[in-house]
Amino acid sequence: AGVEGELGAWSGSLVVRHVGHVYASGDDLNVNTAQGVYGSYDAYTVANAKLAYRFSPRVQLSVAVDNLLNAQYFALQKQPGLTGFAELTLRH
Repeated sequence: AGVEGELGAWSGSLVVRHVGHVYASGDDLNVNTAQGVYGSYDAYTVANAKLAYRFSPRVQLSVAVDNLLNAQYFALQKQPGLTGFAELTLRH
């Protein structure tokens, strides 16, 4: 589920995603309930946000944060916690 909006030169979004426990291939009876270890596919919920400012029709700066709540989970391997990045967009 998500929401996005704009107000003048500002724009932003917030997306929350939930994934239930996934049973690995070969587990046709769904008996492998291991969680929190390498090789498991945990249930998890993550929230991602992005905020942007448009300086002109050609220049926009944005910052984004993934996994806002720093959820710790495995999807075969341990997945990254809180991460962020900045983006400068130049259009011609």
